[in-house]
Amino acid sequence: MRHFACAALAACCIPVAHAGRPLTTDDAGVLDRGTFELESFMFRQTERDAPRTDGWHLQPSIGLGLNTQIGIGYGSDTADDERSWNRQIYGKTFIKELTDDAFGIALSYGAGDSKLPGDSFRYDTAYVNGIVTVPVASWLLHGNLGWSRSRLNAYNATTWALAAERPDAFGPVDVAFEIWGDDHAAAWGQIDARWNVIPGRLSLDASFAQQTDSKRVRMLTLGLKLTY
Repeated sequence: MRHFACAALAACCIPVAHAGRPLTTDDAGVLDRGTFELESFMFRQTERDAPRTDGWHLQPSIGLGLNTQIGIGYGSDTADDERSWNRQIYGKTFIKELTDDAFGIALSYGAGDSKLPGDSFRYDTAYVNGIVTVPVASWLLHGNLGWSRSRLNAYNATTWALAAERPDAFGPVDVAFEIWGDDHAAAWGQIDARWNVIPGRLSLDASFAQQTDSKRVRMLTLGLKLTY
């Protein structure tokens, strides 16, 4: 289950210039050239009759121009007093620019390595993800379809995610509802909230997710995003 936690975090973090923390579903927006973004979060994952997993992730990104942004990620998770680490490099390029009143299309991609207890870092994951975002009235609708590979687990998966995001739903607070998963496991349902403390600059966020099977796997995250 620990290695699954890393995979779940990769889904949250690697593709990120998404609608923004705390969504798992990516969006078609890309950082402007020279814009820097720092995201960080802590998480707790629980499962019935299994050890609790706690961890954190840190992730800076920068807009390169040429419709593209890149970033790196670094994180850790701990269960049963054993700690694992993960690192990623990722990018996103828009194919059709997202605007306030027109849909956008983008492609995200990345790779990473993992360090399990008692081991060294070894190349593990790679992914590619197609993204579409559609503005509808006061909502943003996001859809993802992709492919991921875990070399250490000899695991290939078709990944997907759907989200409905409502910016400024309650004053400076955005809300979202999403479902996501892959073709090998039960889907997750998630609710998200983001407080825009300084709009466009600083936000605080939280999410709660539960997997739709009998194991009652749950994940809570608390995070922040800084943009300048």
